[in-house]
Amino acid sequence: MIWDSDDEPPAGDWLYVLWRSYGTKGDKNIVSIPRLVEENAESLRARYLQWIYDLGEMKVNDKRIIDHLEIRPSLSYWWMTLLAQKCTYAASPNIYHAIRLLAFEDLCNSTNVQNIKVVTPHRELATEIHCWCSAKKLHCEITLLKTCYPKTVDWCAMLNRFSKTLTGFYLIVLYFIKRLTLRREDVPPQVAFKKGIMFFDILTHFNKSAVTAGRFDSAYWTKLPSLIQELGLNANWAHFFYKHYETPNVTEASGVIEELNKDSMGKHFLIDENFNLRCLARTIFDFCRLIWKGLSIREFPICFPQNSRFSFHHILRNDWRMSLFGKPAASALCQLNSLESYLSSVPKQRMGIYIQENQPWEIALLYAWRSNKHGTIIGTPHTTIRFWDLRYFYDARTFENKDKNALPIPDKVALNGPAALGAFATGLGPVDRLIEVEALRFVHTKQPESTDKKANKICSNKSSKLVLLVATDLLDSNTQIQLEWVAEVMKSGPNDLEVIIRPHPSSDFSSRRYSQWMGSVLRTDLSQLLERADVVFCSNASSIAVDGHLAGKKILIMLNGKTLNFSPLRGLKGFTNVTSLEELRAGLFASPLNKTKSRIKYFCFSKELEQWKTLLLEHSLLA
Repeated sequence: MIWDSDDEPPAGDWLYVLWRSYGTKGDKNIVSIPRLVEENAESLRARYLQWIYDLGEMKVNDKRIIDHLEIRPSLSYWWMTLLAQKCTYAASPNIYHAIRLLAFEDLCNSTNVQNIKVVTPHRELATEIHCWCSAKKLHCEITLLKTCYPKTVDWCAMLNRFSKTLTGFYLIVLYFIKRLTLRREDVPPQVAFKKGIMFFDILTHFNKSAVTAGRFDSAYWTKLPSLIQELGLNANWAHFFYKHYETPNVTEASGVIEELNKDSMGKHFLIDENFNLRCLARTIFDFCRLIWKGLSIREFPICFPQNSRFSFHHILRNDWRMSLFGKPAASALCQLNSLESYLSSVPKQRMGIYIQENQPWEIALLYAWRSNKHGTIIGTPHTTIRFWDLRYFYDARTFENKDKNALPIPDKVALNGPAALGAFATGLGPVDRLIEVEALRFVHTKQPESTDKKANKICSNKSSKLVLLVATDLLDSNTQIQLEWVAEVMKSGPNDLEVIIRPHPSSDFSSRRYSQWMGSVLRTDLSQLLERADVVFCSNASSIAVDGHLAGKKILIMLNGKTLNFSPLRGLKGFTNVTSLEELRAGLFASPLNKTKSRIKYFCFSKELEQWKTLLLEHSLLA
């Protein structure tokens, strides 16, 4: 029985396959799919990446899907789709199901399975398993829980697609209207760009109080603006608007740019300001072309992974449709045309450096940068590289393929330490384009001490209370579970437990949602919070786990069976995974586990940013 529910499964003579829970070890009648995924992570990830590559190379009417989706000369929109982006964390959560289906199939191949019962709220998952059972000639019984969506017949699916398309047109026009009143910053004269380095990022992770003072204090770049000024290089900073609590709308973002330009450390631009009437017309034309191309392919192609009879047709079909007819398509095309407009209007840049997360706007940036004949372009991941963050990983054949419309990649990738170098070397193409630099975002992280004296203390020196720092998630669904566990611990635990909430920098941790916790919320400097904390309880994907680990704190990481294991410390030692409230309670009050000797060299550090200095000087002169 596949049990896809938070409730306990009913008693019976079944082999229970827990779809969203780690369960309890040792019970022979219970198998946890999340646990199987962890145990076979390397092979499962490789098989999924192979499937994505094969899907793009699949021919429809004697033409590869990649070529069908050519949106500019030598640029395929395929690389900007949800499928090729592979954002397991937020944009494409059904990838979780795809990975689990592969693990489930391996389980079935190793056991004598004849009858399968599926209990789930997800109709698409149930349909996928039912089709697989039919191909395998296995009896399948489906029980859909009440929270499932109503069944849609073919004409409803067509109507839904039409609705997505109308929404796409509406969003493109709305994108233009919201930027219509923005004042475009004048581009400095050619002389100002003689030794120009252009930096690209999303307008978030900045210190708003510093902005008010006309100072650029970015968690992405930290000390780099000062280093650039020290070296006498000219820096220009281009930002895309990102809606979050600091900049709730594009007008607020434009105001931030105006304040930042009071700073002497380079010129700042909001790329969104370049979305003019001509961009609107081109974007609508591009969207119409994309719709036509999507209709020529007709439907999500059937493609089977290696040694599998799951096609993922039902669980990922919506990602395909949204990518071609919906909001993601509209957003990506708006960003493409904004970048083309911006980079065609600025003087030639010697070098470009962008925050690399392999999002659609980065694919657009690489194309627009090179088509306008600018210089070297370098990507730099600003944070940790997680094993299951599939955006960073591709099948090896992707980099060997030199055909038209190949994946756009930067000339170099600047990585922040041994951990990132190891991750990229195993999944991200030629190692000769990798450069090690200092970890800018973690430059203020306290370095490991020579003694484990602090690691052996369970209580802070400043208080008799046990101080628990809770680093929450970007996704509300994960944060909600995390805080529910903490609330239960506080109810049944000792009175001398102090809780500090550190929200994700890009999350809207509002009082409306989390009213009972607002008194514990602190967004102050992380190093100060770590000084106070004895234990750090992190969400699945929080990079604060690394900060706490390096600071010698006990680290507890919540593993949620509903998602993959995004922990940046996955595969390392010196921390504890907790999969239930009981495990959190036990881990919190157990003796400390994180000894100095168990800490690893995760990042590259140097006070003077020597490796960044070498990179900037060498490439700015060579470009």
